[in-house]
Parts: sequence; C-alpha cells; structure tokens
Amino acid sequence: MMQIIHQLEDIPSGLIRPVVTLGNFDGVHRGHQQVLARLREVTEARGGTSVVITFRPHPIKILHPERAPSLICTYDEKLALIGQSGVDWVVEIPFDRDFSEWSAERFIEELLVNRIGAAFVLAGPDCHFGKNRRGDARMLSEHGNANGFDVETLEPHVDGDQVVSSSRIRQLLTTPGDVQSAAALLGRPFSLRGVVVKGDQRGRQIGVPTANLRLATELVPAHGVYAAWATVRNNEPNRAAVNIGIRPTFGKDQLSVEAHLLDFDDDVYGESMQLDLIDRVREEVRFDGIDALVAQIHADVQWVRERLR
Repeated sequence: MMQIIHQLEDIPSGLIRPVVTLGNFDGVHRGHQQVLARLREVTEARGGTSVVITFRPHPIKILHPERAPSLICTYDEKLALIGQSGVDWVVEIPFDRDFSEWSAERFIEELLVNRIGAAFVLAGPDCHFGKNRRGDARMLSEHGNANGFDVETLEPHVDGDQVVSSSRIRQLLTTPGDVQSAAALLGRPFSLRGVVVKGDQRGRQIGVPTANLRLATELVPAHGVYAAWATVRNNEPNRAAVNIGIRPTFGKDQLSVEAHLLDFDDDVYGESMQLDLIDRVREEVRFDGIDALVAQIHADVQWVRERLR
C-alpha cells in the first residue's frame, strides 16, 4: 500500500535504492501515467523503492494566484490515482513562500540526496524545480554524477501531433466542453466530485428531481447538459443527465451542478457523489417557459438513456 508523507521531516531514513520522480501531476493524465509506468519499471529492475514528489497546493497558487489554473482533480483524487500506478511512497510537499525560496541546488542536495537518498531520478518532459524553476534534467544529471544517482529524461507523451498536457485538457473541457477528447487524454472520463446539498427543489416541482452538488472539484466544464455515470455510496454507477450552468430559464445567475439520476429515487442528501462525464448533450439555453424546458429535459433524459445503454 502506498505511503504518503506530508512533511519533509517525516521522510523515513534508509529507503532501499529510491527511484524518484517529481511534478504536480494535475489530472494524472496519460503523460503522467507514462512517467509513473516507467518509474515502476525502473524500480522493479533495480529492486528499489518508488518515490513521487509532488506539491500541495499547486505552486502557481502561491507564486502567482491571479494566474493559477483550476485543478483538474482534487488533491485527494490525485493521490488516489498515483496510488493506482503501484507507487510505494508519495512525498506531498507543503508548498509555501519559504519553500519557494529553495534554490534548485538546495532541492537536490537537501531533499533528493540527504533526506531521500535517491539512487535514480526520472525526469518528466517538463521537469523544473527550485526558485525561478532553475532546476531541470540537465542540472539533475550534473549533480547525479557528483552524488551517485542516475538520471533518465522522458520525452513528452504525444497524442496525434499535440503533446498531452494538463493545460490542453483544461482547454478542451472549458471551451467546447469536449469531455470525450479530454477523456482520451486523461485515460478515463473527467469526473466532478462533491456533496449533495439541498437546492431550491425546482427539479422536483417539475417532475425531474435532481441532486445538487456542492463541488470539491475546481475545474468546471463549459455550461451545458451532459451524459454521465453517477456514483454515490460506492454503489454501482447510475446513468445521469447533468446540467452545468446558471439555469437562465429561472432567471438565476449562480453556477449550479445538478444531476438527474435515471431510475433512482433514494435520498442522497449529505452523500458524496462522483459524476463521470461521458458526452455533451447540448449547450445551456434559456427557454420561453417551463413547459418547453420540461419537454427538452425529457428529450435530454431519453438521449442519455440511449447514449449510456
């Protein structure tokens, strides 16, 4: 089982031949999965211990909060996905202003060499670390020669003619709401996670009850209606028609995420829910009246039923 370290001083001494990689791993997409798969290969070949170094919060949220991206997955979801790759240890560094002042040389010497005792460092295609991102694969190689660890640098993972990246996935989700293309780059459907809370009961009043989510996920796809698999209480997934938007027909202007679970009527208030978005049904539009809205909702539900048959 993967062990998680949240403080540098808690890193255990005496790890056996540590094989280390580092990065933010937002989304744990197919490019990240390539790095983690290679990490496992090297670890097994060397009879060592695999170690992933990552950061919480994302460094940009501390250094340039005005430019910070919405994260594709929650921190806990990221750790769970990394764990699925068979990693032995994760060091989740609390990133703050003090740590941001660490030079690249200090990062290598104090963290990789003295605390972890790295025997091998796997550098992803966008490997940068230390103050002003001065550290890179070349610096790792130079210090590896002096400190007894080997370094391997991976090429970017390419899909078609484009590099798989977190920023590309964000663009696909937020501009056209292309959850299918995003899923191809993630290697799984994009998920929204949150807790079901009471809404204004509009859905129940018009005969289409919905579960209102208070989101834990930061990144929200383009407004519209989506076909999704909804999982609650770790039960089997249910087909769901999900509306993401501001509900303009009711004159609302606040974002809401509402899921109508097909053939399901249990009380799920207060429960955690995961929505795996499979396809986009349509964009969000304003209807002239409730009757037109209800007719469209029923058409959407039928579309979802067929799409997820």
